Amino acid sequence: MRNRDVLRLFVGFRLAKELTEMISARMDCLRESVPAARWVPAQNLHLTLFFIGALKSSRVPTLTRSLKAVFARARPIRLSLAGPGVFPPRGRGRIAWIGVEPLKELRVLHREVSRLLCPLLAMEEDRRLYHPHLTVARARKSWPEAMRRTFAEGFAGCHGEWRTDRGTLFRSESGPQGPLYTVVSELPMGI
Repeated sequence: MRNRDVLRLFVGFRLAKELTEMISARMDCLRESVPAARWVPAQNLHLTLFFIGALKSSRVPTLTRSLKAVFARARPIRLSLAGPGVFPPRGRGRIAWIGVEPLKELRVLHREVSRLLCPLLAMEEDRRLYHPHLTVARARKSWPEAMRRTFAEGFAGCHGEWRTDRGTLFRSESGPQGPLYTVVSELPMGI
């Protein structure tokens, strides 16, 4: 199987432009005070619903049709930012994020997508509780407590909401400046 025959995919939601700009501005303010972080480029900010991974390109049309059916049954969702955090929350935190709500609706949709995709992709279902978030930075080494506080303070009061009426099937490609995300298909909700 050649590399161009395989796509690295995930299902998620794009952010409203105003929120992307606000989050990007806060990241810019933190770049000097949190230098150990690799900040996510503004154009890559998104809410991941389900990570698919590598898939033969010949399987994408079937996958897309199945995802469109799941999203068509879902109602549009009003999403809101819910404060900053770090994974893992204790110990060696290396991934900085902003939470997203409403948890219930997102977890239901995540479960529906998971129930569809796991058998289709011969994957084992992830039993961990889905934690909706926007990854904003990653670190090679764990952040000291002072850096975690600086990050939390920098995103304190970071609120905003947006209405989403579609999911997106994204392709992720490695590039010299980091990953590049492109839209494979829009997944309209409530049709």
